[in-house]
Amino acid sequence: MLSRSAAARKVIQPALTDIADCGSPTNDITALQSAIDTRQGLIAELATADMQALPDGEGLRSELTALWTDSVNADSSYMQWATSNTCDGSADPNQAQGDAYSQQATAEKVTFLAQWDPIAAQFGLHHRDQSQI
Repeated sequence: MLSRSAAARKVIQPALTDIADCGSPTNDITALQSAIDTRQGLIAELATADMQALPDGEGLRSELTALWTDSVNADSSYMQWATSNTCDGSADPNQAQGDAYSQQATAEKVTFLAQWDPIAAQFGLHHRDQSQI
């Protein structure tokens, strides 16, 4: 699941750069919707995943759910920005809202990784950084 999340994340920054540069909103919206769909699927899959074998599995589930939910909310706000961007240099509240959700998701990644890294080491699982979630 973490690898699929990281793959979805890779389409976000190019789309945001393109929106800011007044590029192709249709392509940006498509990329953002794809990331949203992936993350919503991960949230649903995580809800039924067996986490009992991992120490504090429920804590990990809770943190991942929160960060993916905030990521979905950020992407949704950015989609609204792509739709409403007037390219006149004025601030867009949808971008600001997306940035706020993104900052919250980043903070949640830090918390998740602090929980994940010792577990990954204990079970021989892959160490991750923020770009890999």
